Amino acid sequence: MALWFVGAALIHDVVLLPLYSVTERAAQAVCGTPGARDPVVRVSVNYVRVPAFVAGVLLLVRWPLILGRVDHFTAYTGLPADGFRARWLLITAALFAASAGVLLVRMRHGTRASRHAATAQARARKARK
Repeated sequence: MALWFVGAALIHDVVLLPLYSVTERAAQAVCGTPGARDPVVRVSVNYVRVPAFVAGVLLLVRWPLILGRVDHFTAYTGLPADGFRARWLLITAALFAASAGVLLVRMRHGTRASRHAATAQARARKARK
């Protein structure tokens, strides 16, 4: 049991953590300049991060079926083993499409602070007249 724990810790620290960091930097580079103070840029990275995480978890849970490495699946369950890769790709595409749609809607409507600022400016202009 201790060997599994040490192995998992090493794999996380040596392989996965640098992979997380590189992926985060790449997402920030695509969505905007790294370290930007604009809240829209920082939040928009989450619209890539969340669907990628969900797709990764689905791949982790079903990877033998998605990669087609289970010959005995049909014998044990009576269900066909084909189609898992196509369904996973469709689910992943739908997750990214939904995330992009939500991002577009949020960008179209702007942030709450910018809406309140625009409303306040409109009221100020109206009060001056």
